Order: sequence, then structure tokens, then C-alpha cells
Amino acid sequence: TKAADSNAIPLEKVCSRLSLGIFDEIGKVKTLNTLSTDKEYGKLSVALDEGEYRVVIIGHNGAGNCTISSPEKIKFSNNKLTDTFYYYGRLSVTEEGAQANIHLSRPVGALILHITDNTLPEEAKSIKF
Repeated sequence: TKAADSNAIPLEKVCSRLSLGIFDEIGKVKTLNTLSTDKEYGKLSVALDEGEYRVVIIGHNGAGNCTISSPEKIKFSNNKLTDTFYYYGRLSVTEEGAQANIHLSRPVGALILHITDNTLPEEAKSIKF
């Protein structure tokens, strides 16, 4: 929850909910959800066997917890998307354990329209908004 550098914003200032999904090569291993009102918000801890894992963390301000079915499939409560922050990465757990300081990113949407009409000039077939 503390800012690691002068440009970082404390987690509790930008999102009220934090969800963690951990996956191995077979599927989901563990999920955790926490609220900004919880003690030690932003410090997530879980016991894992040695191995390689994929980690997804979603920070948001939704009315309920999001559901992380896989790293590629995340559903928000009532299908309502709010101001959202995310992390996706890999984690190696060894005999000594593992610890990670994670920085959440803010997604920015873009719409790219590709037109397949052959009567238009080539430079007009891709438009970014």
C-alpha cells in the first residue's frame, strides 16, 4: 500500500477492491478478494507448493468482487466495469518461497476499425479512435 516511488499512488486511493487469481498449468489454484476497509489491505499472502504460476490481480471500485475464471476471463459484478487496475505475470515458487512487489497498471482502451471495402483507398481502411 505504500508508494514505492514518488510517482506511485497508494492502492487504497484508487480502488476499493482487490482480487487475486493464481493459476498453474492445469487451472485455477487460488483466488482471494479483499476490501480497502480490511486490515492490511493490499498485502496478499497465500501458501503455494513449489512450481511455476501465473498471477492475475485486479483492483477496482465495483459493487462486488470480480470473478477470475482464467487469466483471460474476468467478469465484473453485474457486468459493470469501473475504474480498473491490473497485473499479470509469472511467479516461480522455490524451496525458499517467493515474494513479489507488484505494480498495477491502468488499462486504456482503443478502438481500431478495419474496413474491408475495396472501393476505398488503402490509407482509409484503418481508422483509430
